[in-house]
Amino acid sequence: MALALSLLFDADASLAVRSIWSALAEAGVSCDMRDLGYPPHVTLLIIDDESMADRLNAGLTALAPLVPKSLCLRNVRQFPDTPVVWIECLADLNVLHEAAAALVPLESIRPHYRPGAWTPHVTLQTLGDPARAIDVACSNWTPGVTAHPLQLEVASFVPVVPLTGVDVGFAAVRAGGHLDVDDGNRIWWEEAGSPEGIPALILHGGPGSGLSARMRRFFDPRRYRIISYDQRGCGNSTPHASEDGVDMSVNTTAHLVKDIERLRMHLGVDAWVIYGGSWGSTLGLAYAEAFPERVRAMVISGVTTTRRSEIDWLYRGLAPLFPAEWERFRAGVPAGTPENGMVEAYNDLLFDPDPAVAAKAATDFDDWDNASVSVSPGPRTARDPRHVLARSRIVTHFFRHAAWLEEGELLRNAGRLAGIPGVLIQGRLDLQGPLVTAWELAKAWPGVELRIIENAGHSTSDAGMGEAITAALDRIAQRIAS
Repeated sequence: MALALSLLFDADASLAVRSIWSALAEAGVSCDMRDLGYPPHVTLLIIDDESMADRLNAGLTALAPLVPKSLCLRNVRQFPDTPVVWIECLADLNVLHEAAAALVPLESIRPHYRPGAWTPHVTLQTLGDPARAIDVACSNWTPGVTAHPLQLEVASFVPVVPLTGVDVGFAAVRAGGHLDVDDGNRIWWEEAGSPEGIPALILHGGPGSGLSARMRRFFDPRRYRIISYDQRGCGNSTPHASEDGVDMSVNTTAHLVKDIERLRMHLGVDAWVIYGGSWGSTLGLAYAEAFPERVRAMVISGVTTTRRSEIDWLYRGLAPLFPAEWERFRAGVPAGTPENGMVEAYNDLLFDPDPAVAAKAATDFDDWDNASVSVSPGPRTARDPRHVLARSRIVTHFFRHAAWLEEGELLRNAGRLAGIPGVLIQGRLDLQGPLVTAWELAKAWPGVELRIIENAGHSTSDAGMGEAITAALDRIAQRIAS
């Protein structure tokens, strides 16, 4: 069992850090996480001051003589187009914190706390009994050490997996429910953030992945009314695609676009900001091109338009890059299946009347999909078989029909998006949605901005992706407010 304690601060938190660190050590609670792949670290965020970020980044080499030899700096980087410098260390956090403060005065850091976003903080990781560690930390937590109240966040991880790019903590859901659409379908929606904020809709990927609380971390809950929902057949929407006899004929791109409009009217939204990633970018583009007057702005990451050429790349073109995974993927379908028939073959297996056949096909298909999602994949958490089956069925159902879109349709109609502020955020190393699609969309969408994140792949957890998405949504909120 491991525990992460994030100490969020507005100014000098060294007294609080020293107090809790010492108390944990005296209580015999281990604070060494090096063997678990998530080292103790310090993150500094300098808001709206790139010169200060540049100064800290340029001065990082000067940290070496300021800290003990036991301190090992690694993964020091400044994310592109954001004033964020991420520092990890393998020794005493307090020492690194004080050394960094020698380079950049902490009073230059403008407080910017919100759950799940980049925040000035120090994280202490402990091993052992989490309840005991929490008790020790809370009893030694002294929020009066600075002029501004300090905050303590606690998160436990079982098992511990490496975290990259974002912290734990998301805007809390304050409303939700089922909405009847048509054909017997009911979609599940949730709302977080400010009731008076800018309405924003999150479109999840997959298709069929379901909404994720992690996607709310990109939005400032003080500025945004954050709305997310499970598309047909997945998550808490009903009927679920994992069920026997589910009618997939009423789960198409056109149905999903109509569902978005029904949700907008149900929630009393005149127009909203759209954020979508991966399949969510395809669905977002389809919706915005059908109802441009209902879209105030768009942020899209991992850009896809679900052309047949893109689907062929996913389920054949990637094979030379993942030969072992491809061999396993090929072994899951009947002998003699052509390489361009993988989606069709898996779709047949996923609806096989034998539950064991369908379950194995779902696992095999999901394994292939996840092989290429990130440039730095970590250990995979346990997967809910019901979710894996539903997602795999929905993906193959949509992709075998090329999402019922004419080839290149979304790119040809991108002129309809003229006047809608848009930001495309694309990892240069994105294998599931190669950069060329974002590049072509940027040329077809008048006025859109393309931000290329070096060394990032398709996952929003890859370094720099989450920060760029957050920054884009912050800029949009500022523009709308002004």
